[in-house]
Amino acid sequence: MAELAALVQEKTGGNPFFTIQFLQTLANEGLLKFDPLARAWKWDVERIRAKGYTDNVGILMLGKLRQLPSDARSAVGFLACLGHRAETAFLAAASGMSRERVHDALAPALREGLLFTRRKRTNSSTTAWRKQRTP
Repeated sequence: MAELAALVQEKTGGNPFFTIQFLQTLANEGLLKFDPLARAWKWDVERIRAKGYTDNVGILMLGKLRQLPSDARSAVGFLACLGHRAETAFLAAASGMSRERVHDALAPALREGLLFTRRKRTNSSTTAWRKQRTP
């Protein structure tokens, strides 16, 4: 466990957001798996190192963004231009999409943890882009 923890620290600088993204990437690529029979997580640090993940988490995030469908990339691009958060209605107006299409387009980025939504008391949805600094 200590070797994996050291590798995660090395690659993410201890930034919680990037740590989550890095671990999700490992899991998505089958390099970090839960073994239900052993009731334990399994990994091979040498295989992870051989994969050549960069120490630059910005490049890791760019790779995740490139894997999104084109609608999602477009909606995230509009959101990035508007700042680190925007009302769904404002994002819809800026992008020319309906509110429903904005939600559908951003769903993959939300699932990947690249975005989050926050509900206001008025029940209108605010979609915010996580804008993190690289360590």
